[in-house]
Parts: sequence; C-alpha cells; structure tokens
Amino acid sequence: MNSIKIVPRKFDSDSKRRVIARNIFDIIIDGESLTDKLIDGKFDTLPVFGFYDKAEYELPTIQEFLKEKNSELESKRILLFICRECGDIGCGAITVDIEKAENSYKWNSFAWENGDNEIITSDFIDFNSLEFTKSEYEVELNNLRKNWLQQGI
Repeated sequence: MNSIKIVPRKFDSDSKRRVIARNIFDIIIDGESLTDKLIDGKFDTLPVFGFYDKAEYELPTIQEFLKEKNSELESKRILLFICRECGDIGCGAITVDIEKAENSYKWNSFAWENGDNEIITSDFIDFNSLEFTKSEYEVELNNLRKNWLQQGI
C-alpha cells in the first residue's frame, strides 16, 4: 500500500513563464511530492486541491476523490492536476480513475486529457496505479474537507 498526505504548498510566480503565485495543497505519496514526481517542470499544472480557494468548488472535488459524487467530466475520470493559470481542462489536465474498495482506494490509469480529444496515456507517468488504505486516505481527504468547511469561504 502507498501512503498519502495532503499538505499546503506555495508555488512562486514566474514572470518569464507568466505564471502567478499559487497556494495549493500538494499530494505527498510515500514521502514524495506527486507534483515534483509527475510534473517536474514538464507541464504548467498544479494539484487540483486548493486551486479555487472557495469551499463551493473545493468540496465537490473532495467528494469526487472519496467517490461520494461522480465526476462531471465526460470521461468520468477525476481531475488530479489542472492548468496552473485557469484550472480549465481545455488547457490539458492529468486525470485518474479512482476505485473505492472495501478497505482501500486505488488510483488507476493516469492520463492526459483536454476534454475534447482522445485521452492520452503517456510515459511521463512511471507507475500504473497507487493504492491507499481506506482509513488513511479518508482521514487526509476529510481533514482537507474540514479545512474548507471551517474557513467558510
């Protein structure tokens, strides 16, 4: 089983790339930042958690990850990393299928999609799936949900 932590992280602005600073929640898998591992400067995407900075947008995302709500994407996949500037899938996003089992959650079939074209699996993702114990996974996501509910944004 993999371990998961969701932690605050600041991404600085970069005038050369024309990107603004963002405060998001990074996804730490087995002690490593998934942002650093997956993105590693190849894409201008960030984790979906915290991007919108409003509970009305953040809570449905958490519900999708907990399988309490279906994805709104046509592909039914879950947005994992989105455009750093606008958050729109049209710019391209890394998505994942999430399976909820009796004792675990499993992230499968990492891919790149933009909502219009074929979903593209790629060699930039060097693992096929991640599996988390149900208790640890739900604690992390429910802590994130509690954070947004307490902020009342």
